[in-house]
Amino acid sequence: MKCTVQYDGSSSDAFDIRSEVKQGGALAPTITDIFSVLTEGKQLRTRAFQ
Repeated sequence: MKCTVQYDGSSSDAFDIRSEVKQGGALAPTITDIFSVLTEGKQLRTRAFQ
């Protein structure tokens, strides 16, 4: 799967996602907390390409 990151009107180049955390997995709450801290509550738009 390929993905891009959009932030402040700019978009990154498409990159491969090579691993993921399963929904409901043991690491999911920790990764969600880290993501929330890093984004500081900013509204993000995501889009995945297959």
